Amino acid sequence: MTWKEQLNVRSTIANSLETNAIDLVDWDQAPLPLRYAVVQEGVLLISRNESLRVELETLTRSRYWDFEPCLREHQEAFFRRVAERDYDLVNRTKVERQLELIKEYLDFLREIQLLPEEEFAASRRDFHSAERCLQLAIECLINIGNHIISDQGLRAPKDYADIFKVLAEKSILLMEDELTLKQMVQFRNRLVHVYWDIEPKVLWQIIHEELGDIERCARNLAKYAQNH
Repeated sequence: MTWKEQLNVRSTIANSLETNAIDLVDWDQAPLPLRYAVVQEGVLLISRNESLRVELETLTRSRYWDFEPCLREHQEAFFRRVAERDYDLVNRTKVERQLELIKEYLDFLREIQLLPEEEFAASRRDFHSAERCLQLAIECLINIGNHIISDQGLRAPKDYADIFKVLAEKSILLMEDELTLKQMVQFRNRLVHVYWDIEPKVLWQIIHEELGDIERCARNLAKYAQNH
């Protein structure tokens, strides 16, 4: 919905209710915590598509519960900084552990690379193992990014993809890496929330084309963590 369309809709609602005390928010643009609050606490006035409503509410709850630990870490870090006024160092031990895990997952995925594509697609064990290792490697990058944000007191991310936008805004991450990691997060969300719709061919392609990007992004984040 464009801003002009939003204004028109807001005007129509305001005229109908005879009040200007209206705050209109585009669902697709709303931060995840706000969408969750609407689903949990909002009052439904009208639904023209019950199937779509149920799908949106279910997906919103699932994604928020998935993202909630990230928000909690940010809040805990904020209160920690308030209590310890000079607390501003990245926990290198935690970051190093995430990097070790990334290496472990990528090593396994590179073993999968050696399989013929037909054999990979036919093996449920290899396919699901690859899904899991790719998901965990991306989550390690998410954890590192969120940890840096929390410990450096940067703005709270709206969702997982926004973590890397925050880092890019502060020149902690290159714009190229931001785009790569956003795409990785999108695929990670599919692995977690739409896992029944992942095709072996797509996963095979990512394993063969994107592992180097994951490794590069991890190396860049590690370099920042080591110096701060």
